[in-house]
Amino acid sequence: MEEQGLLARLIHHFKSDSADDQYLILSAARKALQGGGAKRIQHTFPPIIFHAYRLAFTYKERKDEYEMWEKKCQKIFQFCHQTITLLVKAELAELPLRLYLQGALAISDIGFANHETIAYEYLSQAFSLYEDEISDSKAQLAAITLIIATFEQINCFGAENA
Repeated sequence: MEEQGLLARLIHHFKSDSADDQYLILSAARKALQGGGAKRIQHTFPPIIFHAYRLAFTYKERKDEYEMWEKKCQKIFQFCHQTITLLVKAELAELPLRLYLQGALAISDIGFANHETIAYEYLSQAFSLYEDEISDSKAQLAAITLIIATFEQINCFGAENA
Protein backbone atom coordinates (compact mmCIF):
# COMPACT_ATOMS: atom_id res chain seq x y z
CA MET A 1 0.00 0.00 0.00
CA GLU A 2 2.83 2.38 0.78
CA GLU A 3 4.18 2.03 -2.76
CA GLN A 4 0.79 3.09 -4.14
CA GLY A 5 0.90 6.24 -2.02
CA LEU A 6 4.37 7.00 -3.32
CA LEU A 7 3.26 6.38 -6.88
CA ALA A 8 0.25 8.65 -6.39
CA ARG A 9 2.58 11.38 -5.12
CA LEU A 10 4.82 10.86 -8.13
CA ILE A 11 1.87 11.40 -10.47
CA HIS A 12 1.47 14.90 -9.02
CA HIS A 13 4.91 15.71 -10.43
CA PHE A 14 3.98 14.80 -14.02
CA LYS A 15 3.91 18.29 -15.49
CA SER A 16 4.50 20.02 -18.78
CA ASP A 17 4.50 23.67 -19.78
CA SER A 18 2.38 22.78 -22.80
CA ALA A 19 -1.25 21.93 -22.01
CA ASP A 20 -1.43 19.59 -25.00
CA ASP A 21 1.66 17.71 -23.80
CA GLN A 22 0.16 17.54 -20.31
CA TYR A 23 -2.88 15.74 -21.73
CA LEU A 24 -0.61 13.24 -23.49
CA ILE A 25 1.29 12.64 -20.24
CA LEU A 26 -1.94 11.97 -18.35
CA SER A 27 -3.17 9.60 -21.08
CA ALA A 28 0.10 7.68 -21.01
CA ALA A 29 0.02 7.50 -17.20
CA ARG A 30 -3.51 6.09 -17.19
CA LYS A 31 -2.62 3.55 -19.86
CA ALA A 32 0.45 2.43 -17.91
CA LEU A 33 -1.37 2.20 -14.58
CA GLN A 34 -4.75 0.77 -15.54
CA GLY A 35 -3.51 -2.82 -15.39
CA GLY A 36 -2.67 -2.47 -11.71
CA GLY A 37 -5.92 -3.89 -10.36
CA ALA A 38 -8.59 -2.44 -8.08
CA LYS A 39 -6.37 -2.08 -5.03
CA ARG A 40 -3.84 -0.04 -6.97
CA ILE A 41 -5.98 2.10 -9.26
CA GLN A 42 -7.98 3.46 -6.34
CA HIS A 43 -4.77 5.22 -5.30
CA THR A 44 -3.25 6.07 -8.67
CA PHE A 45 -6.26 7.22 -10.72
CA PRO A 46 -7.52 10.09 -8.51
CA PRO A 47 -4.33 12.16 -9.00
CA ILE A 48 -4.62 11.64 -12.77
CA ILE A 49 -8.26 12.76 -12.70
CA PHE A 50 -7.54 15.85 -10.60
CA HIS A 51 -4.64 16.75 -12.90
CA ALA A 52 -7.06 16.49 -15.81
CA TYR A 53 -9.59 18.74 -14.07
CA ARG A 54 -6.82 21.27 -13.46
CA LEU A 55 -5.81 20.99 -17.11
CA ALA A 56 -9.35 21.90 -18.20
CA PHE A 57 -9.12 25.06 -16.06
CA THR A 58 -5.76 25.80 -17.72
CA TYR A 59 -7.36 25.64 -21.16
CA LYS A 60 -10.06 28.06 -20.03
CA GLU A 61 -7.52 30.47 -18.52
CA ARG A 62 -5.48 30.40 -21.74
CA LYS A 63 -8.39 30.30 -24.18
CA ASP A 64 -6.77 33.05 -26.25
CA GLU A 65 -3.81 30.72 -26.92
CA TYR A 66 -5.91 27.65 -27.74
CA GLU A 67 -8.38 28.10 -30.57
CA MET A 68 -10.21 24.83 -29.87
CA TRP A 69 -10.14 25.10 -26.06
CA GLU A 70 -13.78 24.08 -25.68
CA LYS A 71 -13.27 20.90 -27.71
CA LYS A 72 -10.19 20.14 -25.65
CA CYS A 73 -12.19 20.55 -22.43
CA GLN A 74 -14.83 18.17 -23.76
CA LYS A 75 -12.09 15.65 -24.56
CA ILE A 76 -10.60 16.03 -21.08
CA PHE A 77 -13.92 15.37 -19.39
CA GLN A 78 -14.52 12.38 -21.65
CA PHE A 79 -11.09 11.08 -20.57
CA CYS A 80 -12.03 11.65 -16.91
CA HIS A 81 -15.38 9.90 -17.38
CA GLN A 82 -13.63 6.87 -18.88
CA THR A 83 -11.11 6.83 -16.04
CA ILE A 84 -13.80 7.05 -13.37
CA THR A 85 -15.73 4.28 -15.13
CA LEU A 86 -12.67 2.05 -14.71
CA LEU A 87 -12.88 2.71 -10.96
CA VAL A 88 -16.59 1.78 -11.00
CA LYS A 89 -15.77 -1.47 -12.84
CA ALA A 90 -13.23 -2.21 -10.10
CA GLU A 91 -16.24 -2.35 -7.75
CA LEU A 92 -15.46 0.87 -5.98
CA ALA A 93 -18.46 3.12 -5.38
CA GLU A 94 -17.77 5.97 -2.98
CA LEU A 95 -14.57 7.17 -4.65
CA PRO A 96 -16.06 7.34 -8.17
CA LEU A 97 -19.15 9.08 -6.79
CA ARG A 98 -16.96 11.79 -5.26
CA LEU A 99 -14.92 12.12 -8.47
CA TYR A 100 -18.08 12.48 -10.58
CA LEU A 101 -19.36 15.19 -8.24
CA GLN A 102 -16.04 17.04 -8.31
CA GLY A 103 -16.04 16.79 -12.09
CA ALA A 104 -19.56 18.24 -12.29
CA LEU A 105 -18.41 21.21 -10.20
CA ALA A 106 -15.41 21.74 -12.47
CA ILE A 107 -17.60 21.52 -15.57
CA SER A 108 -20.00 24.08 -14.12
CA ASP A 109 -17.16 26.49 -13.31
CA ILE A 110 -15.45 26.20 -16.69
CA GLY A 111 -18.54 26.66 -18.83
CA PHE A 112 -17.40 25.36 -22.21
CA ALA A 113 -19.67 24.43 -25.14
CA ASN A 114 -22.10 21.61 -24.30
CA HIS A 115 -21.09 21.77 -20.63
CA GLU A 116 -24.66 21.43 -19.36
CA THR A 117 -25.08 18.02 -20.99
CA ILE A 118 -21.76 16.74 -19.70
CA ALA A 119 -22.41 18.02 -16.16
CA TYR A 120 -25.83 16.33 -16.27
CA GLU A 121 -24.15 13.04 -17.26
CA TYR A 122 -21.65 13.29 -14.41
CA LEU A 123 -24.40 13.97 -11.89
CA SER A 124 -26.61 11.18 -13.20
CA GLN A 125 -23.69 8.75 -12.92
CA ALA A 126 -23.08 9.87 -9.34
CA PHE A 127 -26.73 9.43 -8.48
CA SER A 128 -26.80 5.98 -10.12
CA LEU A 129 -23.84 4.94 -7.99
CA TYR A 130 -25.65 6.22 -4.91
CA GLU A 131 -28.78 4.23 -5.76
CA ASP A 132 -27.20 1.01 -6.99
CA GLU A 133 -23.87 0.54 -5.25
CA ILE A 134 -23.88 2.18 -1.83
CA SER A 135 -25.76 0.11 0.72
CA ASP A 136 -24.27 1.10 4.08
CA SER A 137 -26.54 3.66 5.75
CA LYS A 138 -23.67 5.89 6.95
CA ALA A 139 -22.13 5.86 3.48
CA GLN A 140 -25.56 6.64 1.98
CA LEU A 141 -25.97 9.62 4.28
CA ALA A 142 -22.52 10.93 3.40
CA ALA A 143 -23.18 10.40 -0.32
CA ILE A 144 -26.57 12.11 -0.38
CA THR A 145 -25.12 15.02 1.59
CA LEU A 146 -22.37 15.42 -1.02
CA ILE A 147 -24.87 15.15 -3.87
CA ILE A 148 -27.09 17.84 -2.35
CA ALA A 149 -24.12 20.12 -1.68
CA THR A 150 -22.95 19.69 -5.26
CA PHE A 151 -26.38 20.52 -6.69
CA GLU A 152 -26.42 23.60 -4.45
CA GLN A 153 -23.12 24.86 -5.92
CA ILE A 154 -23.73 24.07 -9.58
CA ASN A 155 -25.01 26.94 -11.68
CA CYS A 156 -24.82 25.63 -15.23
CA PHE A 157 -28.30 24.17 -15.68
CA GLY A 158 -31.01 25.92 -17.62
CA ALA A 159 -34.68 25.90 -16.62
CA GLU A 160 -35.27 22.56 -18.34
CA ASN A 161 -32.72 20.66 -16.22
CA ALA A 162 -32.81 22.69 -13.00
